[in-house]
Amino acid sequence: MFALIGSEFAKLKRTLVPLVCIAAPLCAATFTLLFVLRLRGGEQWLNLLGEGAATWAFFLLPMSITALTILLAQIEHAPKMWTHLLSLPAPRSTIFAAKVVVAFGLTGVMSVIGYALIYAALWLGEFVKPGVQLVGDAQFDELALAFALMAAGAGLMIVVQLWAALRFRGFAIPLVMGIVGTFAALALASSVRGVLLPWFIPTYVLTLQQPSSQIAIWFGAVGGVVAAVAMVFHLGRQERFD
Repeated sequence: MFALIGSEFAKLKRTLVPLVCIAAPLCAATFTLLFVLRLRGGEQWLNLLGEGAATWAFFLLPMSITALTILLAQIEHAPKMWTHLLSLPAPRSTIFAAKVVVAFGLTGVMSVIGYALIYAALWLGEFVKPGVQLVGDAQFDELALAFALMAAGAGLMIVVQLWAALRFRGFAIPLVMGIVGTFAALALASSVRGVLLPWFIPTYVLTLQQPSSQIAIWFGAVGGVVAAVAMVFHLGRQERFD
């Protein structure tokens, strides 16, 4: 299993995955910097960090997960490597489980980078914009917890997207799923909360003080594990991926 996970990470060097892991957090930092540059005076850290976290939860996290899972699947789909991969002397289930582990790991790495770059953008904006001063608590622990919970709550979304990306050789179906799911979450933002759409679940971190939001995050995390088991079982029984 560990050898397969190492092999999966080694394959990433020849893909656009590292670029996505950097580009998405850079976009979050850029948007945050633009928020700062609009200011004309003092502003609470809490308000600006909330803007950055909301941008990440509603748009950048689901779209980057869509891209990552498609790229992870296309490593095998594009060169038609499934026949070789599934003939290896390893249980099929471990091959797909390794993909899941890598997808979760990359989401965690991307979240850490996003967390760091948002603070870098705020400090940069405060430095380059005359008269702007960030006041109040910098919320280091709170934002770290928020990003960790968003990554955990995204578990179900990760598996759903990866499942579709691995099941279908073309990338159109998982791409459309990701786009529709992301914009559906944006549309639901102004409606009554209580929807457990996978792409919407990470946004519950923004209202974590509510018990229903905590339940939603747990649902995304535990649902991701359950869905991963189901995905591994289902794909392990597939004979063809072309």
